[in-house]
Order: sequence, then C-alpha cells, then structure tokens
Amino acid sequence: MTLAIDAQASDLNEWFTRARQNGHETLLAIPAEPLDYPQSDPGPGLLLSGVTDAENVRRLLAHLAKGSGYIGVTTFSGSRFVGMPKLMQPVVAEISKRGLGLFGRQTVGAQRAG
Repeated sequence: MTLAIDAQASDLNEWFTRARQNGHETLLAIPAEPLDYPQSDPGPGLLLSGVTDAENVRRLLAHLAKGSGYIGVTTFSGSRFVGMPKLMQPVVAEISKRGLGLFGRQTVGAQRAG
C-alpha cells in the first residue's frame, strides 16, 4: 500500500519512517492551487498559477526538503494548477531530475450495474 503524507504534517519524517517500517511506500503530498482558490486554500507554499515558474520551483523544493524516503509527489487539492500543462512543466522537470514519480489523483464515480 502506498501512503500519501501531507508535506505540512508535523513530524513528517517520523510518518515516513513509520510507514516504511510497516512495509509501505510513501508519497509527499504538496499543496497546489485548487479550482476554488482562494475560497479553498490548502496552506502555505502552495503551487500557484499567479506566481513565476521560478517561484513555484522554489516552493516545490522547499516542500521536498521537508522529508526523505518518499518515492514520488502528489497533491490532495491542486486541480487548477495541475490542469495547466505550461505551469506544470518546470515542476515536473524538477521532480523528474530527482528520480521521483508524479502521481495524479483521479476520482472515479461508482457505476451501477445495469
């Protein structure tokens, strides 16, 4: 089982260590701009469409530096930012340079058997 741990969690490295000790892979969940931003604000350091690429990369690197041992990166609520390929390119490049995976989140509704 792979666990996504919020980059803003207290004792982040402790969570990563405990997950690995119990046989789980981990992802670092970083905050990114949701569709309803600023009404919904996932917290400080979020990847945002209104800042430069360099600033988003700086924010990403700050989150990556908070922990270790994760295999990739994901977001819990970043639909607007993640849905903008031009904005994602420098972020994806930085993630890729480090040999990490980028995992998207897709909600799939239940279908009724007909």
